[in-house]
Amino acid sequence: MTATKEEVWEILSAPAGLKRIELGDVIPIDEFVHNCECGWFINDDGFGEWATATHYDSRVWVHPSAVKNEKIVPPKWATHVVWYNK
Repeated sequence: MTATKEEVWEILSAPAGLKRIELGDVIPIDEFVHNCECGWFINDDGFGEWATATHYDSRVWVHPSAVKNEKIVPPKWATHVVWYNK
């Protein structure tokens, strides 16, 4: 499989230490925030981790209540959330 220019750029511009996504649902941040604000994702459903379209940061868990209450903001490099449903 050959990577696109966008995928190569994304990998090269992501912070060191990110892991390649192998599990979970990859959701754009704006869609994830909307789902949290509407109550479609709640803490009892699971948790997320900040991500690009291909890699994620396992050091910080993203909980829907923190997103809904604006207690957590995505890092500048993050474009997605990897969601792990229970």
